[in-house]
Amino acid sequence: MRLVNTGLPRSAVNLVPGTGIRLTIGNAFMNLHGDWRVKYLRIIKDSGSFDVNVNGLTISTTIAVKSDEMGRPVVSNTNCVATVGSAKVKFHGGASWLYNLFSKFINKALCNALQEQICPLVDKTVAGLNLKLKTLNVLAKVDKYAEIEYSMVSSPAVSQSSIDLNLKGEFYNIGKHQEPPFTPAAFSLPSENNNMLYMALSAFTANSAAFVYNKAGVLSLYITDDMVNCC
Repeated sequence: MRLVNTGLPRSAVNLVPGTGIRLTIGNAFMNLHGDWRVKYLRIIKDSGSFDVNVNGLTISTTIAVKSDEMGRPVVSNTNCVATVGSAKVKFHGGASWLYNLFSKFINKALCNALQEQICPLVDKTVAGLNLKLKTLNVLAKVDKYAEIEYSMVSSPAVSQSSIDLNLKGEFYNIGKHQEPPFTPAAFSLPSENNNMLYMALSAFTANSAAFVYNKAGVLSLYITDDMVNCC
């Protein structure tokens, strides 16, 4: 069986405050074509092809987004609802004329089966994303002296119009994650919605970088006599 055609006339992504993202697909359709074969003992053998048309497919699901213990995003599927307007199958070849007589019953059973399988399939797909999210790198090498960690320090804050990500943004000496003798101060961005992305760096990020490079000796400067010009 193979997918011949599919369409998503109406689809939308919205934010769900305090939770995550809502994905909605409306009035979708798909057309499939496949082959069938019947073999009963050694007496009955038959084969042919079939076409399936699915229409009025609607899916609405909410994907919750949180942070795991390593500061990587974790997603889960909640509140999934799916409906199938109609599913029609038509057989070709062999004794298809006989099977098509029962198409009304087959279509109803097919429609119910599809409707029951959609949300479990969505659950499986969303859960599979976590395997990829666990491989996200939250530590990047800057140079031979420093690396920066940008893992999430809390779960994303989702509002009606935005998602706020609170990232660590701390520099470390490579292979030596020593905390500096100062702590980050809380700060927040002003309420703006004219642009798609706003980014802010606190003084803690710059100070942690200075602390790291100072420990590495990069910020040290030795002045010798031959470097000083006498008047």
